[in-house]
Amino acid sequence: MFHHLAAPIAATIVSVATGLQDSDLSNLKVSPNFSFFPFMDLVSNMVGGLWALSLYIAVGA
Repeated sequence: MFHHLAAPIAATIVSVATGLQDSDLSNLKVSPNFSFFPFMDLVSNMVGGLWALSLYIAVGA
């Protein structure tokens, strides 16, 4: 129930704490940087392997 309110509340807290307006927040562009940590390639491969394994198990079942 509370997760529907979490995003608007978080945006309000950020706006008040930083002095940013809604139009300022909508212009922010944040994207994940998977090459920042050297082990991210390993993590990506592990997650992909587990994803494939779970699909094989689901189809086999």
